[in-house]
Amino acid sequence: MSTINWAPLCELIHSHQKFLLSCHVRPDADALGSELALACFLRELGKDVRIINPSAHPRSMDFLVQEHEVRYVGDGVSTSEFEWAEVHIVLDTSAWSQLPGLANFYRKTDSKKVIIDHHVSSDSLGADEYKDVTSPATGCLVYELGCALNCSLNPEIATLLYAAIATDTGWFRFPSTTAYTMQIIGELIKAGAEPHQIYELLYEQNNLPQL
Repeated sequence: MSTINWAPLCELIHSHQKFLLSCHVRPDADALGSELALACFLRELGKDVRIINPSAHPRSMDFLVQEHEVRYVGDGVSTSEFEWAEVHIVLDTSAWSQLPGLANFYRKTDSKKVIIDHHVSSDSLGADEYKDVTSPATGCLVYELGCALNCSLNPEIATLLYAAIATDTGWFRFPSTTAYTMQIIGELIKAGAEPHQIYELLYEQNNLPQL
């Protein structure tokens, strides 16, 4: 378990209504899965959520997005959409270089800024940081936040977080994988994540033989 004290962030979430979520450019499954899982948790709490990222995700991750509306900088996004948010949460990065295009909007708004991340690299983004560099994935941190918020798991959230954690641990091959990591994975499988299906959708759909 991380050493993060989630209480201040939980209080911030409960006391605000409008949330903007973003992740790093060229999102991987940890960034996108964590972001979408957090969107689900926030919506369960009755919050208004918008998602704007620096760039599009790979088509292999379309199954994670499903009915979520994910917008991208350069796709007609205006400053007003950033000004709409009371709280802007950036996931899986705390580096300006990972937020091209989006950084200009980020700097101009007065919204409360929050970072949820597990990477060592860090810039001063003027945000409250919820960061644990020993965590194997941002997905683990979002799982913990969901628990701290007393949110429930369902098959969609379980799939999003499983994809996040599995990919960032090299499918549990990397040394960052711990017993606690596998405890989380066990809870996600109980909640409906299907490991074989997630692997197939991520890696095998584009490798089918052409007829």
